[in-house]
Amino acid sequence: MSIYEIVNHLLFVYFLLLIQHARAQDTLIAIELQNQIDSIHVLQHRAAFPNEPSQADSCHKLFNVEDYFKIFTHLHLQAGWRINYMYTADVGGHYPVIIAYIDSMPVNIDSLKNRYNDFLGSINFVNYIEYLDHVVVDTTMTGFIQFVTLRIIGSQFALGWHANYNDETVVCTREAIDHLLDTYNMKSDRGLLKDVKRIDPAPWAGTQDDYIIVRLVTFTKWGGFFEKKYYLSKTFHIMSVKSNAKN
Repeated sequence: MSIYEIVNHLLFVYFLLLIQHARAQDTLIAIELQNQIDSIHVLQHRAAFPNEPSQADSCHKLFNVEDYFKIFTHLHLQAGWRINYMYTADVGGHYPVIIAYIDSMPVNIDSLKNRYNDFLGSINFVNYIEYLDHVVVDTTMTGFIQFVTLRIIGSQFALGWHANYNDETVVCTREAIDHLLDTYNMKSDRGLLKDVKRIDPAPWAGTQDDYIIVRLVTFTKWGGFFEKKYYLSKTFHIMSVKSNAKN
């Protein structure tokens, strides 16, 4: 074997090892993200919707929405800002609305209770601010993914009736896909299994020109698996979403 052939062989092995290392890192990131998403859902199961306004205070004590940032550690609130949530309802069901406010002007829980309106749906949130506008994202792939994931699952607690259609979650690992297939008794559908086997659930994110792309696989029991690409501005506002059904 010539020196040229030896060098080419060593370069091939080196690049192969780099690819294997990158794939291993992507797998570790995917596993970590899946564990974080599962932890968020565990937190959300603590939440409860009050049956009457007087119960709103005790329900708030069950679940602190700011605990999200103990799990999604690549995100944090803008300095001087806090978040909390209100309960509301309409003819379709009941659900929370997460709001942001300046720390020096805290939202009184009594005012949150007073905005609970007996399922009439006439609560006005115009004076409150979209909380995601005050979530700071570090400039890492994981940070981008956590931000979009929070946008998808952040309000999935204390849901009632038709509000439970809001069940879309992010799937990052093959094990998570298998768990969903078992949970919803979907493994008897051979066509679905064939389609699902082609899914690469590992999320990724990156920058292109003047925007950020986040690619995720999501699942809802009302529609199955989807591959989605989220296009965000550099200020982290969703510009567009491209979705492809995977089942």
